[in-house]
Amino acid sequence: MSRTHDPSYQSEALIGLAKLNADGIKEQQIQALKLLGQALENTRELSLKERALYLLASIHSNLGDHEKAIDSARAYLDQEEFRRHKTVCRMILAKSYQASGQTEKALLTYQQVFMSSGIPNRYLAPAIQNWMELLWERNDNAGSKSDRQIAYEGGNKFLKMTTQAIKKASPTEKARWEKISELVESYEASSDTSKAGE
Repeated sequence: MSRTHDPSYQSEALIGLAKLNADGIKEQQIQALKLLGQALENTRELSLKERALYLLASIHSNLGDHEKAIDSARAYLDQEEFRRHKTVCRMILAKSYQASGQTEKALLTYQQVFMSSGIPNRYLAPAIQNWMELLWERNDNAGSKSDRQIAYEGGNKFLKMTTQAIKKASPTEKARWEKISELVESYEASSDTSKAGE
């Protein structure tokens, strides 16, 4: 079989074209979704399916189609062989749950992100911050500790664990760290929390 009639070769070309359209305007992103759908239909090659599903989740998320972003991200994460974009897809899944009002699932998925080993700070800090803010907003007091106490303690622990590493971080990562530091300070000052260690 010649390469031009090889379905995987065609899928690779479709994914490449979709990736170009993914950064464009809304109409281009919609076109990218169609190309990715064709690519997934035409290939059995796992590496191509992995790229296609990751791009699908990313584009649906960018377009604000949270249910489809959830479906695509879950389809990616359900494949144990897929690892390259696992953290990003978990973040897409968590943000999509959050945006669609599925707080419990969002909290659990953010936890899965920041409890993973070797996660880069560019994903760790956003996951911690969003988790903290969601807990603080939910303000459930049914457990042995309140949501707000857990949010405060979790943020405080993050700051202590990353104090040295943040010195070598990028300006964006430092800004995110500072934001978490500000949240921890405001949470500590609240009458809803007890200072860590007390």
